[in-house]
Amino acid sequence: MTQNNVCIGMFCDNTENLISENFAGRTTSSFTKFPFPERVEHFKLPGNDKDFLCKQCASTYAIQCKVHGCVTCGQTQKWPPICSACQREFQSISEGTLIGSFTWIVPLTRIELCDKKPLQEGFLARSQDGILHVFHKKTRLEYFLEQDVHRDVESVQGAIGFTVKYKNAIRCIIGLDDPNILYRCYGLWQDCWKPSLGRSLGLNRDAAYIWLVTLDHETVVGEGSPAPSRKIPLAFVYIDKEADVIRTFPPVSLPELKYKTFITEENTTGRHRLILGFNVNGIPHKLTLISVYPLQSYPIDSPSIQSATPNESILTTMRQVNAREIGETGDVPYLLTAKYNNTIQTQRLPDGPTQEFSHGFEYNNRFLLISKNGEALNTSGSQYFMKKAGIAQPTVFNVSADNVLAFLFDLEKSEAAHTLWIGSESLSIDKGEVIPLESISRISGEAAHNGLYRLRMDLPGSDGPEPLVLIGPEAYVIECKRILDTRQIKARFKTMKSLDLYREYHQLKKYNQLAILFGDIVLLDQELNDEPPVETLHKKLSNMSVEAFYENKPLQQQTIQKILLFSMFLPEFKKKFEYFSSMYPYLVYENEANFLKTSFGADVAQRILPGERQKIVQTNRQSVRQVQSHIQRSLAEIERAIAPVEELFIREELRKTWLSRIGRHLPVAGQFLLAGGSLLAGGPVGMLAGILAIRAMGDTLNHIQMDKESAGRIKIAAEKIFPWWRVFKDTLTVSIYETSEFIDQENRRCLLRDTKILQALPDSRREKAQQQRDEQLQNGIVAEKENRYVKILKESDVRFEQIEADLRSTVDNTMQENVKGFIATIPYFTKT
Repeated sequence: MTQNNVCIGMFCDNTENLISENFAGRTTSSFTKFPFPERVEHFKLPGNDKDFLCKQCASTYAIQCKVHGCVTCGQTQKWPPICSACQREFQSISEGTLIGSFTWIVPLTRIELCDKKPLQEGFLARSQDGILHVFHKKTRLEYFLEQDVHRDVESVQGAIGFTVKYKNAIRCIIGLDDPNILYRCYGLWQDCWKPSLGRSLGLNRDAAYIWLVTLDHETVVGEGSPAPSRKIPLAFVYIDKEADVIRTFPPVSLPELKYKTFITEENTTGRHRLILGFNVNGIPHKLTLISVYPLQSYPIDSPSIQSATPNESILTTMRQVNAREIGETGDVPYLLTAKYNNTIQTQRLPDGPTQEFSHGFEYNNRFLLISKNGEALNTSGSQYFMKKAGIAQPTVFNVSADNVLAFLFDLEKSEAAHTLWIGSESLSIDKGEVIPLESISRISGEAAHNGLYRLRMDLPGSDGPEPLVLIGPEAYVIECKRILDTRQIKARFKTMKSLDLYREYHQLKKYNQLAILFGDIVLLDQELNDEPPVETLHKKLSNMSVEAFYENKPLQQQTIQKILLFSMFLPEFKKKFEYFSSMYPYLVYENEANFLKTSFGADVAQRILPGERQKIVQTNRQSVRQVQSHIQRSLAEIERAIAPVEELFIREELRKTWLSRIGRHLPVAGQFLLAGGSLLAGGPVGMLAGILAIRAMGDTLNHIQMDKESAGRIKIAAEKIFPWWRVFKDTLTVSIYETSEFIDQENRRCLLRDTKILQALPDSRREKAQQQRDEQLQNGIVAEKENRYVKILKESDVRFEQIEADLRSTVDNTMQENVKGFIATIPYFTKT
């Protein structure tokens, strides 16, 4: 038991007992179970041997992995936490599989340790941080910086091989008595021995094209009778045109290239064969080189031995993406060559055909290569090479007018990739069974990490829906989702009745209207919740003195930027709703008028539109003004809190800079908004342009001069503004919910109106009018579906779909949760 038996953790009152584990003063450097200890940024927990730190408090301290970032304890609350990505890499590399942050791995035939018995077999791997790791039987024996080792190419026990020596402690050997060992080398491993290869061949530079070959040299000595040929079972060969010689290791005396009489090439068995003829002082020579393994490029570029800019090669394992069960094909060896037109050439070894791939993407230590003609390969452990080769992001491949092809990784089984054949009314995965699009009960998506996006489909199964979650680059997956979404609804049109069409159309149209009214506020809220969120900032400021805030320059800039967002946009909100209370009702009326004219004819529309105009304009104006009155009260409090600090921002000068930068982002049709009107009259378009402009003003904000008094005023203002923004958001959910209910009510009225119009038509016109109305509803549904996937601005990745998702969440969940939370604070209601 310690002297102080109360936990020293902040706000923790746990006390030490006989079975408590004390973490006070522990260091990460004393922990021996890290897969790669050198990757951990070591530190010490608070306290000493007289203090007590409980397990729960210790588990709040994360570690920093230099390769994979922050690692927390999670639900296990075990300290210190271990990086799971490092664990996976350690296991894979120790078994000879290239993965993750490692750039190459080679098998070792012999490991010589100082004063110890040599070990047979193991692996040598290089990580992206330039460290070489030596493994033997799933144990890491040693690690050292690549720059600290001596590398060589030499004869080892009667055969040539590669060696790595670290001081006098360890010597690693890749013996080539069996050259097939090189087909178990993966990644850009040749780079490690490039200088050594050059030296062994007598060069003072790196060689561009080097072969590992079997060499057969014949000399004809008279009357056509050949002398016994000289055969070298394995040699490195470089054709040096500058010196006009063929260089080899081990050294072999061969004729100079100036005596060459002919050259032929063969590549029929997958191994390149080069035959050269020479005439030296009237004596014919024949030299046959048979490729065993290409070390730099492959093959020699032409019979005339003309050099070209070398292409880098890599050996890796890949699998075809075409079978129903991807695992059946397994990983097989491929040779990849990076071309200088940003493509990859692949050849399945030993004698498969070559293909070219120009697109691809990475996920979870695998890379998917996609060709222009709709083929794909799934490769392991070669991401570094792919990025270096400049492979482009994929696009959906159009097989025909009705069929498109896409390739995505499986989220659950990351080693698997799937082929999606999307037809006009069906979907086929990996050329398996054809699934009708209308039978897919759910198609949804959400952003993942590192620019990736998840696509979820609930496919029909024997025991109910079976979810399939795929992942790929955001723009690529969203395009797949758009195609699936629009084609699915078109396929469902065949079985949808008029009432079903109305429901679908009105639901989509409702969220379009909500996006027009509230989309800019949703975008502002998303920006305010960007790191660090407003609520996090408020907590930091509440627990901080003015002096500490003055000293913390990054926190100052973050706070100022948030306040500037309020300062610039609150006047725009007020202007927008003034415009909308007058103009928005006529937008709704115009849409209804066009629908009635197209569906029932101009003569019918002309009779009913005067009455419709009065109803639509009056009710929609009342709805907008109700929202306007709701938000004004909270906005007024925020403006009142901003007023004392606006002079610090040189507000008018900043506003001029801001408006000039907004102009760079707005489309031509929106430029008039800057000419004295409301920026937000264009809805989310103007808001997003304004946000992008403020993001670009970081350099301007840095010039705001701040003394202690000014810092204090900023802090006080923020502590008033941020809570009122929370009030604004909570009460705004009620406005959004009530507006949604109003739109639903208005849509029901329009449905009854259209039904009465149809019934009042003469029999001769009714059937055609019903057909026209249904076609109009179908066209509107497809247009609204397509609109969800449109980028609000080309410079951003924000789409209307994201705004709709937030609004749906508000209507379906957030408003009810806020009301329940409010009721829970009232004693009378909590008792009952």
